[in-house]
Amino acid sequence: MTSILYTEIRSQPDRLRACLHANLMAMGEVATWIKSAGITSFTMVARGTSRHAAMYGAYLLGAHQHVPVHLFRTGMAAYLGVHPLHPGTCLVGISQSGSGPDLNAILTQAVRRSVPVFALTNNEDSEMAGLATRHIGLQAGPEHAIAATKSFTNQLMCLAMLDHCLDMQQAPYEDLLSIPGHVEETLSIEGPIRTLASRIKDADNLIAIGRGFNHPVACEAALKLQEVCYLPTVAYTSADFIHGPQALLEPDRELLFLDAGPEPNPQFSDIEALAHRAGARITAISSDPGRWSEPTAVIGLPGARDVPDWLAPFSAIAACQLLAYHVGLARGLDVDSPRNLKKVTLTR
Repeated sequence: MTSILYTEIRSQPDRLRACLHANLMAMGEVATWIKSAGITSFTMVARGTSRHAAMYGAYLLGAHQHVPVHLFRTGMAAYLGVHPLHPGTCLVGISQSGSGPDLNAILTQAVRRSVPVFALTNNEDSEMAGLATRHIGLQAGPEHAIAATKSFTNQLMCLAMLDHCLDMQQAPYEDLLSIPGHVEETLSIEGPIRTLASRIKDADNLIAIGRGFNHPVACEAALKLQEVCYLPTVAYTSADFIHGPQALLEPDRELLFLDAGPEPNPQFSDIEALAHRAGARITAISSDPGRWSEPTAVIGLPGARDVPDWLAPFSAIAACQLLAYHVGLARGLDVDSPRNLKKVTLTR
């Protein structure tokens, strides 16, 4: 029987196309509302996988719209009574289910204080959707596997569409249209990903490293490897890694570099050289295998060199999702229903 998780991973190109088709006009209206409301900053609230989408949104809107973007720690409101509700800010709630009590409590406070609220959910009947001043549905379709995949990539797409609608020169629509095809190409390289999975299936732990737009991908890859494979994985930016964690380098330590995009990260080559000297085992998911030296194992992302750095993460995360799926299978695990987890996690 085909895995639910695998089916949902493979469905992503079609779900991304559905998102583009259904949401472009509505996202244009959201962008017009943002401009007319005098919004000068964004504060994002999210949990789990959705928080990694919010991280991507923070990089994207900060880089292209040149506005402050704050990724709020939800516990600040729940336990310390601190709310990110400042004049001129737009509160952005991101959630697959739209049901999280802690997130919705912050949105409720925003509504009471007349703070503009924009929400992205996969459930238009959710509490979060009802609280928002403006809401966009992800168009990901029902997601049945415990580990989120297609809802995450559609969250990224919605944020990229918002960026496009706010500034069409910074984010051309033609680039957005190319993304489903690039994800499709990535999903076609399953053989090398399966080979990598067989190599790391017995690892005790793993370190994922990315920077810039690849940092949210590293964080989401780490979460998928924890959820689906029970593989303890921690994610760092390359800059943070050299500020202490590189002391972890030792023989057979597993490192996974996320290197999607047209330009190389100069810190990667320094870390790679140090890791080789330490005897660590390195894999790179990269737009350009030529950036890496032996014995690093490289999974080349087809077509990812043809898109700007802010869209390359779509291909990278598709590869990481397939990797988690195949590591889980190689470990003999139930990849559709990991232990101790539910599809909707309600935190307060």
